[in-house]
Order: sequence, then C-alpha cells, then structure tokens
Amino acid sequence: MDIPPGALIHQEKPLFILLRGEYEIPSGVTAHSSWGEWLKLPLNGSLPPSSGDVLYDRFLATSLRCGVVLIGKQDVEISGAFVTATRFNHSCEPNVHAHWVPEEQQMYFRTLRQVKEGAELSICYDSGTLLFPKDTRKQKLLERFRFICNCVCCGLCTSDSDSRRLGLKSIVEGLAHTIPVQLRIQMVSNDRK
Repeated sequence: MDIPPGALIHQEKPLFILLRGEYEIPSGVTAHSSWGEWLKLPLNGSLPPSSGDVLYDRFLATSLRCGVVLIGKQDVEISGAFVTATRFNHSCEPNVHAHWVPEEQQMYFRTLRQVKEGAELSICYDSGTLLFPKDTRKQKLLERFRFICNCVCCGLCTSDSDSRRLGLKSIVEGLAHTIPVQLRIQMVSNDRK
C-alpha cells in the first residue's frame, strides 16, 4: 500500500540535544534506558574520528538538526541525538521531511510526496546542503556526518542541476536577509506541518 503525501510516519524525542559549539554530552543521559541502544548504533568505521572524542563523534554521526535558538543576537543551531530516527538513510532528494517542534522538544517525520509500497523512506540530514552543487554537498555531508553520499540524486547530477540549485540558493539567501532574526525563529517554531 502506498503512503500518501503528508503522512506522519514517525515521531521521536531526542536522547539529548546540544547547541553548536557544545561538546560535552550531558551526564544524566547515561542513565536513560536508550543510552545503551544509542551506543550500539553502527557508525562508518572507515573514517577517522573528527574531534578526538568518541562520544562526540558518535553524536556528530547520529544527530539531526533541530533548528535554531536566538542567543543574544545570534542564531545558534541545535542538534539532537536520536535512537530510531538516525536509522533513516540520507538522500539529496528525500521523500520524508524531518520537522522539529521546539515546544514539544520532538521531531516529526512526514512524507513529502506519495511513496510507493516497498520504496525506501529517506530524509535529508541537513536541508541547507540541498542548495549546493553535488561536490559541495558531498563534502559538507562527509565533514558533518562522516559518509560519502551516493544517493540517486548525486549519481545522476548534471551541471544543469547544479546551476538550478545555486539559483535557488541565491533566492533563499535573499529572502532570509529580508526577514528579521526574531521573526525567522518564530516562523520556524510555528511551522508544524
């Protein structure tokens, strides 16, 4: 049976969250019932650790972006460590959207379009990368999530596709600069669907 567009397929609270620039895993998390399961998640063992801290490297490889908070006058990215949702594979042409609801401290996963029975459900680990050409996307994903993207989109990518993505990037960046920071955060917080 096909899954219709907009269907809620999963929702999950993170095991813990960190602000960009925070490197210490909260101590109380180790007592959580899902801690052992998170520690057992398979990682790409062929790449060297990026930070020298095994737990933080695990966080980098298994976390999903949860939005931004306003600290002072700056947007600061928040990421969360998920036990089940981290099993979604990445695609640069995902069929599932991950949406963080800050008031609930929970991520919701909904289909972006009709998904045929038997098709893999995939998310984009960092939607900001979608606006870059293939080589830049692949490099950013490698640096942040420690894997080389070989999705269908990257395999079939052409210079025309890269040009369209760069055109969209300039439009999005232009729009972002016209909206005040406080309103952007409020829009992210209120965007529940």
